[in-house]
Amino acid sequence: WQGDTGTLSVTGTLDVADLRLDAESLHISTPLGLRSKTKATITEFSRIRLESVNLAALAGTKVIAEAGLKGQSTVDDGAMDLAVTFKTDNLAELLDRIGLFNKEQRNRFTGGSLSAEGSLTGRGQQSPISAQATIQARELRFQLSPDQSLTYSLLTQAAVELNAARRDIEFKQIAVTVESQEKAAGTLSLAGTWPLSPSRQGGAITIGVKDLDTAPLAEIFRT
Repeated sequence: WQGDTGTLSVTGTLDVADLRLDAESLHISTPLGLRSKTKATITEFSRIRLESVNLAALAGTKVIAEAGLKGQSTVDDGAMDLAVTFKTDNLAELLDRIGLFNKEQRNRFTGGSLSAEGSLTGRGQQSPISAQATIQARELRFQLSPDQSLTYSLLTQAAVELNAARRDIEFKQIAVTVESQEKAAGTLSLAGTWPLSPSRQGGAITIGVKDLDTAPLAEIFRT
């Protein structure tokens, strides 16, 4: 604590071992470990600067997913400039560990990796909040039968804005490009504006689909 500048420095780690959870759609029955490291400064209990916040999920001693957060935010006026990252080299194991698969789905979804980078920015309570993200899913492997499998890769780019009144979300860009067996397998796009309150009307969303066939995946996740 630096009293002359009103600055509080925060540095620390938090480890959780053998985490189990049963809450709605999350069912962690196989123990999961969490490891976190934080380095931040708080000035005059208003301005928060996150130099680094890192979180890792572990299966035993093996890291199966990592996430990071850094940036700054001001409590008084709501201004923010934050960046987030996420990656996992075994998406199938991660989703299985947190209970999002039933047994049949786990046997069919056998591997793949996912990485994401995003940002959240806003100049204050009277200004819009903008979010951007790039998500890449690589080599998602699905076993349809003992002698038939599919491999998908997806690239998603998104830009979304919450208006200054905090009433409407504008989807500036949602674009998904799909590859299957290393060949182009279609695109999906979405744009428009939608009200946050169910009682408000006036939203309009345009969805574009080109050469996209997800029937095999739909069959897997219907089970």
